[in-house]
Amino acid sequence: LELTTDRYGEETSWKVINTDNNVVVAFNENYASSTVFSETFSFPRDVCYKFIISDSGDNGICCLFGNGKFSVSYDGIVLGSGKRFGSSASFLFGNCDAKL
Repeated sequence: LELTTDRYGEETSWKVINTDNNVVVAFNENYASSTVFSETFSFPRDVCYKFIISDSGDNGICCLFGNGKFSVSYDGIVLGSGKRFGSSASFLFGNCDAKL
């Protein structure tokens, strides 16, 4: 995960869930505003996961309040990126024959 927060970094949170809707990893604490973060985790390849990024201000992380953005990669492939997403955005990754 590559994340640049907007001027309201404390509104940004994210999590990864598995097919049982269990949270595998999450970051819900206050991110600093207008700051770049890089997070790296390892996940077994035989499981389907869902990455969910949320903005409690319901306005994404760009562009009214700064130039925030995010990019999610898995095995070197960018799964998704964005900045304008309202309250949340999500992407599946891993072995996702069974959808979440």
